[in-house]
Amino acid sequence: MSSVVILLLITVLPAKDYCRQVIFDEALRYYRVFLSTTPSYEVYYNAAICALASGNVDECVNLFKNVPRKKTEVDYYLGIAQYQRGLYDEAEEHFHSLLKKDKTLWQPYYYLGLVKLKQNKIEEALRYFDLVPDSEYKRRLVAYIAGYNQLIEAQEKFNQGLYDDAITLYEEIENLFGYRETGLALSYTKIGEYKKSLVLLDSVINYSTNKQIIGRCMLEAATICFSLKNYAKAQAYLKNYLSIMTSDAALFLLGKVYFSNAKHDSAALYFGLLPDSIDEYLFYKGRTDFFLGQWGNAERTLLRHREMFPHSSHGDRAIYILASINFARKEYSHAVEFWKELVEYHPHSVYAASALKKIGDTYFTLKDYKNALDAYRSVKHYRPASSIEEETSLKIYETLYYLGRYSSLISALRKFVEQNPRSTLVPKTRLRIAKMLFDRKYYNQALAELNNLIHDYPDTPLIHEALIERARVSRRTGNINEMKNSFHYLLQNRDAEEYYSYAANELGSIYFEESNYDSALYYYNLLLNFDTYREKAMLEVAKIYDVLGQHKEAETMIDKLITDFPASVFLFDAYTLKSKAYKKQGDYQKAITVLEDLMKKVGEKPEVYLEIGNTYFEIDDYENARTNFVRAGESFRQRRDEAAKALILAGDASIFLGDKKSAVDYYIQANMIAESPTLKGKATEKMSTITEE
Repeated sequence: MSSVVILLLITVLPAKDYCRQVIFDEALRYYRVFLSTTPSYEVYYNAAICALASGNVDECVNLFKNVPRKKTEVDYYLGIAQYQRGLYDEAEEHFHSLLKKDKTLWQPYYYLGLVKLKQNKIEEALRYFDLVPDSEYKRRLVAYIAGYNQLIEAQEKFNQGLYDDAITLYEEIENLFGYRETGLALSYTKIGEYKKSLVLLDSVINYSTNKQIIGRCMLEAATICFSLKNYAKAQAYLKNYLSIMTSDAALFLLGKVYFSNAKHDSAALYFGLLPDSIDEYLFYKGRTDFFLGQWGNAERTLLRHREMFPHSSHGDRAIYILASINFARKEYSHAVEFWKELVEYHPHSVYAASALKKIGDTYFTLKDYKNALDAYRSVKHYRPASSIEEETSLKIYETLYYLGRYSSLISALRKFVEQNPRSTLVPKTRLRIAKMLFDRKYYNQALAELNNLIHDYPDTPLIHEALIERARVSRRTGNINEMKNSFHYLLQNRDAEEYYSYAANELGSIYFEESNYDSALYYYNLLLNFDTYREKAMLEVAKIYDVLGQHKEAETMIDKLITDFPASVFLFDAYTLKSKAYKKQGDYQKAITVLEDLMKKVGEKPEVYLEIGNTYFEIDDYENARTNFVRAGESFRQRRDEAAKALILAGDASIFLGDKKSAVDYYIQANMIAESPTLKGKATEKMSTITEE
């Protein structure tokens, strides 16, 4: 037997066997070997069918090129192959060619129907399917086509803006899971039914197996959440989306999410991944750099944006930011040029009125009050927002003062209040008038203005600031009761925690100064619940216990302060208070130990040395007292008067030790370094007393 025959047997026989077992990959492998040695039409034909069955569509088409078209089945398989390649016109040609050879076949009609479906020619597809024998699969396919047809109709209604009609059609569709829910969700979004929309989108995300549809739903859900300012949920959708696929739209939306959360660094990171060739991408890059304070980058990006997209819908904002950058740099002429350009080329922009106001502000800053007034008066012609209109109106009165229309700024502001009684800026302006009166020491007028403001606008957001200002005036005039009343009023309005705790702290301080310790203790105990004031409150409570002779309670509170706040700014005061408490109990050694512990925590501090020196002095241990006084003097360094005081104390300790020579030396040093004439005189007097003796 020849070698060729042997090769034929060992390749063809296994190949046919694998074909019978529907193991087409293995069959194709054997046919490839045979084609390299002894090719024939039959082998090409069989190899092509195996390639098609195993998914190697391109190889199938190439192999069929070597097979004569006389064989009827060739057109059938080539038609299937071209259909799978997405070449529907070529597939159609093959199926029509097959029907010319044998009109009894129904399979070509089936595939022609599928081709027409792909070409979105539904009616033609149905005509072909009518020629296919009835079966369960055909019935499901026809039902699918009906649903698909209805889906197209619903999409057309959606595109026409007939969202209720679209919803009705989408709800009637029984098949096409994912497509139906997505369309329905988008329609609900258009009519503001966001909750229903998100439920539908989530159902697709959780149960669909179509990666593309899932991604689309995640992106749509993120867009809805972003529009509802639910940035955390929008971010979660986008993160999940980017874990399975990527798109510029998702990256851009995620950047906007971070930008809206004022996380400009993160926003810049995502915007940086986007191409500069898209209008809004480039604009947001520049805008984000501006908010990051990277003005140079922002300016370069936005100038490039102007060149690339001269008709951009973001053009007005880009110009506004460019003007703001120049204003911040105090390049006022450039700022005014940009704002004027915005008004000229975008007169209907929502930024036009603001730009004119900014032009006025710039001239006002330059003390060019005439041009400032002209700009302010032009604002009303550009449909300003109410807030800008009111602010501009107020600036007009201020500008008129500088142009000599009013005798004082207070008079100008009062005129604004008189002529604009319903303006939301009236409370703020009246508060400003009161502060100006206070600064000019017109305390009674300031107090009257504040009392009227509080009476006329009890619900204004400025009520807390007005009360604090009234307390400040009352303190200056010595009206303690009025000051208390202001803080009590604040405590009754717990809208803002910062004001509540501030008022409690002030009342605690007032009552402590008045030696009304029970009341002081009450307010400081209130402050123990506020993190901002907790440390100080603990110290003040300990002080009160100490004054009341409740030394154990004072010690307990101090220990808690030290434990809870080991780096507290009140650490020195706490240890000092604890040391004094021990001294009051007659335990001077413990008092000294506490101060030494403080030294270990805060390092060598002259105030601690001074306190230790005083404690030793009280128990007549003058040697240790002098040592610590000298150390305090050396540690005070540039605080010359404090160092002089410590040296005078060192001299006093030396006197008690009988060391007059050292005492004179310390007094001389104190006299030399002291800046205060009083201290110099005190040191001289002590030195003279010793000399006379």
